[in-house]
Amino acid sequence: MRSPSIRRDFAAVVVAAAALRLLTFAALQMWTCEAPSGHCGLFHSWDDALQYHDIAKGLLASGTFVAAPGVYEFVPRQTGRQISAKRPPAYPLFLAALYSAFGERTWVVFYAQALLDALTCGLVLLLAARLTRHRQIALLAAALYAISPINIHYTQRLLSETLFTALFIAGLYAFSCARARHGSLGRFALCGALLGAAALTRPIGIFVPLVLAAIIAGSRASASGRERVLAAGTLLVSSALVMSVWMTRNRAEFGHFALSNAGDINLCWNAAALDREMAGFETFNARVQTCLGGRRGDWSESVDDPFAAANEARRRAMRYIRAHLGRYLYEHLRGMVYVHGAPEPSQWRTEERAWVRDTRLARALRAIEPALRLVLQPLLVVAAFVGLVVALRRRELREVGVFALVTCGYFVGLVGIIGLLGDTSRFMTPVMPLYCTCAAIAVLYIPRYLRDWLRRA
Repeated sequence: MRSPSIRRDFAAVVVAAAALRLLTFAALQMWTCEAPSGHCGLFHSWDDALQYHDIAKGLLASGTFVAAPGVYEFVPRQTGRQISAKRPPAYPLFLAALYSAFGERTWVVFYAQALLDALTCGLVLLLAARLTRHRQIALLAAALYAISPINIHYTQRLLSETLFTALFIAGLYAFSCARARHGSLGRFALCGALLGAAALTRPIGIFVPLVLAAIIAGSRASASGRERVLAAGTLLVSSALVMSVWMTRNRAEFGHFALSNAGDINLCWNAAALDREMAGFETFNARVQTCLGGRRGDWSESVDDPFAAANEARRRAMRYIRAHLGRYLYEHLRGMVYVHGAPEPSQWRTEERAWVRDTRLARALRAIEPALRLVLQPLLVVAAFVGLVVALRRRELREVGVFALVTCGYFVGLVGIIGLLGDTSRFMTPVMPLYCTCAAIAVLYIPRYLRDWLRRA
């Protein structure tokens, strides 16, 4: 597409997406909300939100990443310092910057996340246009992302999904631009830096640079082997340098050159989820502790080395998984499927969020919400899978198909059993832009296939 055209489209998409997100905020009158401690929605957003909030407050108060109290937070107790080993720094820094400028008003964070997600919508347009070289597909992909219930939902939560998705898609766009110019190592370095920043937001992104480096290595483009090695190496080194800042901090504080111990903790959750008979969260907690070999207080509240404790948790979890391998693999596959279709709890019900105002717009949102959650989202996922098949079958779109398959497969594969544990749509936020692109391909090409089939018939 020509540059003036894509710029106009980008501006129009960002404005429309921002207007849609701000309309939901106007309906909820979030600037007047009241909740416990005055923090809008904070106590309906998982323990993760409380930890992010408290770490941000600690940054403002002392300049250190103070660990909030939590069941799986590992901190050195004997030193008397509650330094977080689990949460990477990017999202707490994002919150601390907003709190410093506007005070501890979480609704300001929601507004900032809405505008950030609108910019992500514009990046979806640019990425789809670069990958498919088709203006209609790009516009449709951006439109689908703009109305995606999942992504609108998480702009209104004190969670890192919105920031992570923005950095991840920005990294993918830089990657697509760099591949268009094989000699542009600076673009590959920018891609690596953005993906490194994404990993500092959510540790699940730590291996994405390796996935993209594998795509470069396996490319059949005209680039020589030397150029591919340089491109992949530049991307990996750049991302590693960004992540090493936090890993060096962990080395100094805990003696381990690592990004986070959250992955090992989540593996315990996966192992614990093998218990299909759990009756509630307390039973689930008990199963986690059984997996870990004892009560929580026996080891996680008194450790001085949180990464060593997490490594021990991983070893015990792996022993538990090996003893139930067949069942684990089955549940892992089931979780990968379930994460695509699990309905998200209502975002706008007044009985679930006492601070939501019962305005006319809010009632209208509640009226259309079932259609958004239970109709639009499943249709979008089905269309994405159809579009993925179409992209893989068509030569001009095959690169898009492979790119989407590998990248989305990375995230969905890592979700596994934890996708069965509720609030599963949060794991879909980073892949929704690529799903929207594949769905746009399906919407454009399936009618053509049907017309051709009818003509032949």
